[in-house]
Amino acid sequence: MGKKKNRKIEEYIAGALLFVVFGAVMIQVVNRFLVKISIPWTEELARYAFIWLSFIGVGIGVKRKSHMSVELLRNALGKNEKYLLILVDIIMLAIFVISAVYGYKLTGKLLASGQKSPALKLSMGYVYLAAPVGFTLAALHIVIQYARKLRKGGETWW
Repeated sequence: MGKKKNRKIEEYIAGALLFVVFGAVMIQVVNRFLVKISIPWTEELARYAFIWLSFIGVGIGVKRKSHMSVELLRNALGKNEKYLLILVDIIMLAIFVISAVYGYKLTGKLLASGQKSPALKLSMGYVYLAAPVGFTLAALHIVIQYARKLRKGGETWW
């Protein structure tokens, strides 16, 4: 597999999850109108796929540097803007790492408890695993971005 395909794995996973959400909701809607009966597992599947899609999206947003920032403050800083961006990245990295660590701990407890979802009988640990995985991806993207910048000599930060 080429390097470009490896870089897009998150986008492919997000696309597949979006397809799952859409498909599950469509099955539910069509079944309610035609058969007049609700299928419980489709709602649960759509919900859990959407949760995973949201947290994978955090990593994609950081990778694309499309997270929110305060433009007014950035513009007011002028040439010192890069220091604000570095500070923001450090704060985000700390939050992502702390959230991932505690998320993995919680996921481990849920997997050990054996708690299952009502309709799919899926371990709730796998549902909660979405948060630490998404935060880990986001933290990795920040580290990768700085590694690339340092490798290029750090002459252009943004």
